[in-house]
Amino acid sequence: MVRVPLYLKLMVSYVVVVLLVVLPTFVYVQTFQGREVRRLLHENLRAEVTTWADGLARVPPQDLQNAVRLVLGLSTERLTVIDATGAVLGDSAVPERPLDNHLDRPEVRQAFESPEGFGASERFSTTLDADEIYAAARFPRFGPVRGVVRIATSPTAIYRVAEGGLVMLRRAGVVAASAAMLLSLLAALVVSRPLKQIAAGARALANGDFGHRIDIRSRDELGEVATALEDLASRLRDRLLSVGADRASLKALVDDLPVGVVIYRPDGAPDVVNGRARVLCGMTPDLESERAHALFEAPSQAEVVERVLRDGFSLEAPCVLPWAKDVAVRARWIALPATDGTRRAALVLLDEAGPEAARKQVALLSGVSRELRGAARSCADTRLATSLQATAARCDALTPLEPPSMQDVSVCTLTALCEAVLADVTSPAAHRGVAVQLDLADAVVTVVETAGRVERALRELLLACVQRAAKGESLVLRSEPGDAGVRLLVGGRAAPADLEAIGRLVQPIGGEVGTREAEGVVESWILVPRG
Repeated sequence: MVRVPLYLKLMVSYVVVVLLVVLPTFVYVQTFQGREVRRLLHENLRAEVTTWADGLARVPPQDLQNAVRLVLGLSTERLTVIDATGAVLGDSAVPERPLDNHLDRPEVRQAFESPEGFGASERFSTTLDADEIYAAARFPRFGPVRGVVRIATSPTAIYRVAEGGLVMLRRAGVVAASAAMLLSLLAALVVSRPLKQIAAGARALANGDFGHRIDIRSRDELGEVATALEDLASRLRDRLLSVGADRASLKALVDDLPVGVVIYRPDGAPDVVNGRARVLCGMTPDLESERAHALFEAPSQAEVVERVLRDGFSLEAPCVLPWAKDVAVRARWIALPATDGTRRAALVLLDEAGPEAARKQVALLSGVSRELRGAARSCADTRLATSLQATAARCDALTPLEPPSMQDVSVCTLTALCEAVLADVTSPAAHRGVAVQLDLADAVVTVVETAGRVERALRELLLACVQRAAKGESLVLRSEPGDAGVRLLVGGRAAPADLEAIGRLVQPIGGEVGTREAEGVVESWILVPRG
């Protein structure tokens, strides 16, 4: 595309403005002013010829010829007197030779025939061999017609007036166009210099020079643009410093993780590889990028990566290293947001032995806890039941809580969840003479559960409230359904001391815990997401 200089654009705009003013004026002078001059000339000729006709009408017929000679000598314009038959009695322009009969002349015929006794025309004169403007009036206007007096003038006066206006207009247009060009050049010099500085500042900003100064302090739009660019450079500098610090912190944290982590760019090339990933996959410095990319493109992982990038959910898949067929790791693919609004993949590598042992430990402790609670509910010996409940609570505390995954998520009805918890809370070993009543607003609503987190959180909340209640007191577990989830509330004298620890159970699945006061009673609550 051809670059058009600013001064040329300004010059063209100024010239266009001048033309928009001059051209209508030119049309007016050439058309409307000429027409107005012609109209005034016709009116003057009519008034003058009417005066001559009225004068000749008062002359006796026997003195008409002498009066005609006198009138022809007094007129400053061409004057012609014609009798009733069309014969020319005299013409001031050619007094020395006789003229043809003028009865067929348009203005003469119109003067004879019109009721008002007046005629006019503009035509070529065969007598003078030139264009003429004619006005004729018969005399007398009323009664027997004795003749017609005609006056003629050249239209050059009209042309002179119009031409004078056009000449003046042309000169004014030339002066205006010259002034427009000079002013456009001056405006270009005034405007283009700060614009060049702004453009240089923008290029410096694009090249990463955020300290470039734009020395424009004018109190107009150019000054505002320069100030905005400097402010943008300052904000970008601060943002990049913050992003750099965050990236350094993230890299340090990733390097220190006990699991292998590989973060990929949107094109699949590795961006960050931590030490544990190098150990698990046997990546040497010279093969690190190649082998990390091979994991991304491995046929066994392609479908998983595609689903993760499409849906945004984390997925796990076993992975056999392409360069070591006897080494298998557990690969967890995670979708991370990219700078262009899309997603990029991150790979978490876990040793198969470690997670399997952790899963077995969780299963073992959870099973022991369930058996102990079942035994406590059926035990008649209160002291033994209390010991069993305490041992089950210690098993729950020792059970490691892994981050919830999509495979662990399930839904259950609110009734089933609350009844399973109340069976433990209202056992002889736990209730201490405290009754817990159930008041559910919607018993069949389903809520999210994952790896027993919600059940464990609700049990610990109720047990804490029961331990704080007075003997014989009655507690009510009620529900308040909402759009996001169901809030389970239980009142008491004070909030549990370990409410924050209870919150850590449900927060990973979108739940919350908290307290509120209602009519002097402290209500502790758990918000459980809807299923």
